[in-house]
Amino acid sequence: MTAAINLYVKDSSTDKGLSGVIVTIYDSNNNAVKTGTTDSSGRIIVNNLGAGTYTFEVTGGIPSGY
Repeated sequence: MTAAINLYVKDSSTDKGLSGVIVTIYDSNNNAVKTGTTDSSGRIIVNNLGAGTYTFEVTGGIPSGY
């Protein structure tokens, strides 16, 4: 069984999505399992994740001013 997760990275004061932000997904053993970059609306879709517990971290591409 696999799942997909939709993530949205946004400016907390304007709700505007932030494009080009790099997000890394870690499994419960803190191993990086996937990395992706947000699209022009600040969204990233992560497909084919197996059952388990994951954490997400912004690891790059943060626009200046944040």
